[in-house]
Amino acid sequence: MWSDWSKLVDFMDLIGQIGLDNNTPEMALFQCFYRWRKLPIMEIVFLLERTTVEPNSFIAFKSVYGMALLGGVTLQEQDDGRTKVQLYFTHPIPNLLAQMHVGPFGVETHMMQILKDNMATYKAKRLLYATG
Repeated sequence: MWSDWSKLVDFMDLIGQIGLDNNTPEMALFQCFYRWRKLPIMEIVFLLERTTVEPNSFIAFKSVYGMALLGGVTLQEQDDGRTKVQLYFTHPIPNLLAQMHVGPFGVETHMMQILKDNMATYKAKRLLYATG
């Protein structure tokens, strides 16, 4: 899933669309939507490039257009056959939130909760699919 850009739409509900081009499979254009409390929904667009891919182990990425983003995904096989996934990334605070004096701790905490909820939903769907 993590090496296929298009599957991230099913996992992360912040992602509205992913634009793909068969001629540049290491790149994808993301259109994301984020809302902080009662503020209007923000559209955030960025072009990501996979910079390092170690199959079934590690994927690094960075943005080459739009919001500055840098991050990676590590995958670790566990003794029980499951895979431990760690996603990490850095990004600036969107201008609207900076103008409203929203600090990095608030956004980081909110993003962690969104991603945690997304993972729980994804796991539940996978379990339902596996059990029929």
